[in-house]
This record gives sequence, structure tokens and C-alpha cells, in this order.
Amino acid sequence: MQFTIADGKQFKPSGLTKLALLMASMMVLMGSAAVSPALHGIEVELGTSKFLASMVISLPSLVVAVFGFPMGYLADRVGLAKVLIASLVLFIVAGVSGYFCSDIYTLLATRVFLGVGIAGISTAATGLMGIYYDGDERRRVMAVQSAFMGFGGVVLEIIGGLMADVSWNVPFLVYLIAVPILIAGLIAVRDVILPTGNGAAPAQQFAKGSKAHMAVLYASIFMLMFLMFIVTANVSDILTSMDVSMTVCGFILALMGLTQVFTSLAYSRVRRIPKYQYMLLAAFLLQAVAITMFASDSLAVLTVGVGIMGVGLGLGMPTITNNLSMMSPPAAQGKTMGIYSCLMNLGTSLSTVIMGPVIVAIGYTSSFQLSAVVVLLFGIAVLVAGRFLGQPEPATEA
Repeated sequence: MQFTIADGKQFKPSGLTKLALLMASMMVLMGSAAVSPALHGIEVELGTSKFLASMVISLPSLVVAVFGFPMGYLADRVGLAKVLIASLVLFIVAGVSGYFCSDIYTLLATRVFLGVGIAGISTAATGLMGIYYDGDERRRVMAVQSAFMGFGGVVLEIIGGLMADVSWNVPFLVYLIAVPILIAGLIAVRDVILPTGNGAAPAQQFAKGSKAHMAVLYASIFMLMFLMFIVTANVSDILTSMDVSMTVCGFILALMGLTQVFTSLAYSRVRRIPKYQYMLLAAFLLQAVAITMFASDSLAVLTVGVGIMGVGLGLGMPTITNNLSMMSPPAAQGKTMGIYSCLMNLGTSLSTVIMGPVIVAIGYTSSFQLSAVVVLLFGIAVLVAGRFLGQPEPATEA
């Protein structure tokens, strides 16, 4: 597709454009993945509590949950590309600032600004994909985006672990990886002039009934991430109780990212994709099976469960982003993806808040079995809602 930009010149997204947006999407996971191996060092070296040290990981997600929609609204007003570039700058500065912090409260302040940057990156990168690409190309790009996010989580956790062996603060330098992404964005990403209805190209609006479908998709991304974080937040404690080393634990958790990568890449190559309600039902069924397996005291069964959870994510995430983008008019891509980012991070944040007391009250086994029943019922509800609402329609001419 070819677009007109502000100075009247023509702009066609290039391979570098696509790579910049995909790499930017990978940065979304760096709020936690890159520095999670350093949590123990932060607790010891800064003389702080385990709770405050854990906030180094959870605080950016909470900030994204708050700022996701405002950043989407801002992006639609001033331009998605401008917000992406500004957010990458903030991401780099706030992320690397952690290296120089000597107390936990200053470090947590930098994590607040990091969360704002991540909210802008997540919203703008996905929104620009929705504008630059359409049809099968958009579906493929969204699937590859999910693969990049899964791959990024694996690589960044490994790099962060190696850096944490040097010193607790060295992993914060990994945020410099966003510098070449920023340069690529400055070169190859542009805000484009969207149809307003006053010229030859008509403006677009939400099709009738599309917002009800989008509500189902928003609820689904919340549930996907809620279930995923039950695993990432608790599996290390379960493995430690089995006398499994932290190195092996890291590789087992990395398996989730790897299966997400391969599933998303396979999704991008399939020509005919079933309706979203069937894809999401499959994703939630896989999550239900996976989380049931975490109740086992067998390391092999638990490891397979982690892998199955990644397959569910690899099916669910590109299904949701592709359909949200398809139903949203170009001028509303920022708000649409802002709400998506908000609910995605709200799911991870509330997962520990809700499931922590439940696990304390009834134990791991019963908690996992209860979660499996809930997600199975939710998947059935998505199927029923999707069939009741009918076929979702793309944005239509105003």
C-alpha cells in the first residue's frame, strides 16, 4: 500500500518499516523479562524488601494498564509515528537510568516512566501495523508480531541472566538495544494522511455490531494474559519445591516463548483461518489443559504444560490483534490498540493480586483446577457470543 505524508510526498512501508515495528513490539516485554533475573541482587544490594524488589517487575505493567488508553487517544490526535518515536526515547532513557540508581525508590520512579514508554510503544507499533497493512498481509504481520514477542521474551531473559551474573544493575543496560530500533523508526516510519471524507478517498467508521465483537476480543486478551501470568508467577516456586535448579527453571519457562513463536509463525502461513471465536476457543482449551497439568507433581508433565500454554498464546494473540485492527477505522487504531494494551497488562497485574490469596487459601492444585474450569467456561462463552453476534465486519465507508 502507498500513502501520502504531511509534506505531500508518497510513502510506501518498506522492509525496514516492518522490521522496526516488529522489533519495537518486542520491547514491550522488556519491562520484566530483561531484569527479572536481577531481582534477588536488587533486594540484597539496595537493602530493600522482596515486595519492593518485585515492584521493579510489576510496576511497568501497572503503569501500562493505566496509560494504555490515554496514549492511544494521544496517538490518534498527534500521530502514531510521533508517539512511537517519543516513546522509544523515553523507554531508552528510563530503562538505562536503572543502572545508575542507588536506592529502590529512585529505581521505582524510573520504572514508572518506563511503563509510560512501553504503553506508547505497544499502542503505536500495533496501530501502525493496522494502518500500513490490510487483509492477509495484516494477518501475517500480526502473527509475526506475536512470534517476535515470544522470541524476545526468551532471548531477553537469557541475556538478562548473563548480565545479572556480572552485577545487579548491568541488566538495565540491555535497554540500549532499543537505540537501533529508534534509528530505524526515524528512517522508515511515518505518519500518513488518513481519509477524512472530503477528498477522493472516503473516511471509514466502525461497522454496525463491530464494537460488540471488539468487547469479546478485549475480554479475551485479558483472560489470556491472566492465565499466562498464573504460570510465570508460580511455576518457579513449584519447580524449586521439586529441587529443580533456577537454570533449568529458566529453560522450562523459555519453552513457553518458543512454542508461542512456532505457533504464531504457523498461523502466519495458513491461508484460511477459522472465525475468531473458534480460534479463541481452541486457545482457551489449550490453556485449560496446560494449567491442569501444573497441578501434577511430575516435572515432565509440568514442562509439557508450559509448552502447551505457549501454543495457546500463539493462537490467541494474533487472532485478537488482527481482528481488532480489521474492525477499527484507521483514525481509531490508536485508541483501539490503547485499550488492548491496557487490558493485556491489567490481566497480568491482576493475576497475582487475585490468585495470590486464592493459592494461599486452597493451595496450588485446587487453584489450578479452578482456573482451568473458569477458562474453559470463558472459552465456551466466547464461542456462544461470537455465533450470536454473527460475522464481524471490517471498518466501512462513512
